[in-house]
Amino acid sequence: MPMYRVYTTEDGHTHLEAWPAERLSFEAGPGPFKGLGGAVLGDARRIALLRIAPGSQPPLHRANSGMAIVLEGDVLLGVSDGTEVLLHPGDAVRIESLGVGRGGVGGWSPANPSEGTPALLALVHMP
Repeated sequence: MPMYRVYTTEDGHTHLEAWPAERLSFEAGPGPFKGLGGAVLGDARRIALLRIAPGSQPPLHRANSGMAIVLEGDVLLGVSDGTEVLLHPGDAVRIESLGVGRGGVGGWSPANPSEGTPALLALVHMP
């Protein structure tokens, strides 16, 4: 399952990069759970579902930090530096602070390139 990360640099632009799960710090379980590892990605605050209508192409906007997972359809994710990636069901994106209050020009845009199928994105908000 591909994973990505949206992050903001000091110049206020958002960027998009591959974020392989192998780079996460996994804790291995003890005893009968040996070999089963987990990674904490942040403190979840709430879960939201975002329905993206077919053909929808919203402009860049800020978002809270969190994790987004595509549940249905395809999502064309764009950021302020011009990078885009086409996400499919099961793909995930870690969204880091998008520079709100730093005078940045960053943001993200989850678009739906389909002409007939809605997309569904789960957003887990985290600090």
